[in-house]
Amino acid sequence: MTTIHHLIAARADLSPAHPAVEGTTTRLTYRELVDQAREIAARLRAAGANRESIVGLSAPRSPEALAGLLGILFADCAYVYLDPTYPRERRAFMAWDCQLKLALVDSPAGWELPAVTALPLSGHADMVEPFDRVDHDAQLCYVCYTSGSTGEPKGVLVEHRSVAAMAHGLAVRYGIHPGSRALQYASWNYDAAIGDIFTTLAAGATLCLAPDQVRSSGVALANYLRQAHITFAALTPSVLSTMPEHDLPELVSVAAVGEPCTPEVVQRWGGNRRFFNGYGPTETTVAATVADLNPGDDVHLGTPVPGAKVRVVDLGTGHEVASGVNGELQVGGVGVARGYLNRPELTAENFLLEDDQRWYRTGDIVRREPSGIISYVGRLDNQVQVRGHRVELEEIEARLRQHEGVNQCAVTLNNGVLVAHVVPARPDVNAAALLNFLREWLPIHMVPDRVALLEALPLGGWGKVDRGALRQDAHAS
Repeated sequence: MTTIHHLIAARADLSPAHPAVEGTTTRLTYRELVDQAREIAARLRAAGANRESIVGLSAPRSPEALAGLLGILFADCAYVYLDPTYPRERRAFMAWDCQLKLALVDSPAGWELPAVTALPLSGHADMVEPFDRVDHDAQLCYVCYTSGSTGEPKGVLVEHRSVAAMAHGLAVRYGIHPGSRALQYASWNYDAAIGDIFTTLAAGATLCLAPDQVRSSGVALANYLRQAHITFAALTPSVLSTMPEHDLPELVSVAAVGEPCTPEVVQRWGGNRRFFNGYGPTETTVAATVADLNPGDDVHLGTPVPGAKVRVVDLGTGHEVASGVNGELQVGGVGVARGYLNRPELTAENFLLEDDQRWYRTGDIVRREPSGIISYVGRLDNQVQVRGHRVELEEIEARLRQHEGVNQCAVTLNNGVLVAHVVPARPDVNAAALLNFLREWLPIHMVPDRVALLEALPLGGWGKVDRGALRQDAHAS
């Protein structure tokens, strides 16, 4: 195995003039991208970055920002993406949790985290050192934050060997090659974007950054796919459902990722092209299984990607169950992350070590069919997919409880609608004030669509909140 930036540098040596990334106004070839990245790496080293330092990247998606991301890796550091659209408090927590000293930014003048030194993406290095051709594949590559049940996000630590294996495995399964033009849609804070970026560049293909203005309209996005000659796109089923699927003759393959896929999406998008259903928690480096589906097929999770292993275990005994029996899906192989940053207890709870093999407990209930494919059944906990992002409902609840006007609360997802059910602590509490409070702390995809004020939360037979009753009430209202 190797580091991911070694693979990309090899592509620059092989096809230096081939387009690597295209933005709204800028295009970089592989040679230009790698040369810019190496210059940024030299500036980072001069600023004090050293091996396995975590360096922040806070800039809108662009070819120049991509050079910055790779520059962090060429400096033998790991990156964490601080999305400029996120609330300041969340970015500040991520910076504190990572003990950031340096961050690459597009505009130091507007930098809001004074404890972190801001280094502009653009600049000149006095000396660019020769490229270190020694592989350090066990080195940390990035930290990706996911929703956490304690009220704070948790940082997943992913190594280079995991990223390199993922990039190779997905390129093989999706058929991405140097002639491909792959869409890059998601925020770089999410592992879907990590899959887009590294799978495309390691395969020597062209990464096409969807302009922000087309990401909120299915029609506009479809027009961009046609105008940019996109051949492969990985999108959530929710986004695919908003797009007209006709008149995209160059789009030869589509992957549904980030949330459960539906037969309707397969029917609409799988007729004239290859259609994949991709599954993988952040802790397994983007992808664990992929299904190749046709219209009329039962929707399933497929089989492991190259380098991944899966097993289905009984929740009580931890032993593997027979095919056709429901159990928890556990994922092993080179893609399993190190664990969580600064969370040793949580790491020990969710990552298992057996016979020198690491396994991640996904919390997903599945069954292995006699054919060997994995079918999804449901979740063990209250972790859900909201607008393509993985969300712990408890994190929203924990943040709500910090509002002095909240006595009790529970959050549910009902037919795609995120609802906060709140028992107020005083009569002057209103829904608008609570939503404004959450917007100060949470990304927009985690802010509930509405707040329902209640006199009491319904309880089930064990004295726990009856979330099924809450969902029924929300649907009825």
